Amino acid sequence: MARDIARPAVTRYALRQAWFPPPFHWPPNETFTLRGVSLLALAAPSYGLLGARQTHTEKITIAQLSGLHLGMMLGDKFLERIIARLRELKPGIVVATS
Repeated sequence: MARDIARPAVTRYALRQAWFPPPFHWPPNETFTLRGVSLLALAAPSYGLLGARQTHTEKITIAQLSGLHLGMMLGDKFLERIIARLRELKPGIVVATS
């Protein structure tokens, strides 16, 4: 008689476990979590520092020209001197601002 009463409850529990398993709790303890988070907190900036040190850049010269509209008032010789100086510098990029 007790078996007949318990059987439906056990069957319901087994079906519930099969269809809705208990949530998975990982990591198993707080110490493991604390160590893992601490390791990541140290590893991420270290990786960034190493990557920043290994950056290889190409040096380039930039020449900025400004006030060229004054050449109209100061004459052709003024502009020729600026152009000659610019050619001496051999810049990689020339930027004209006003």
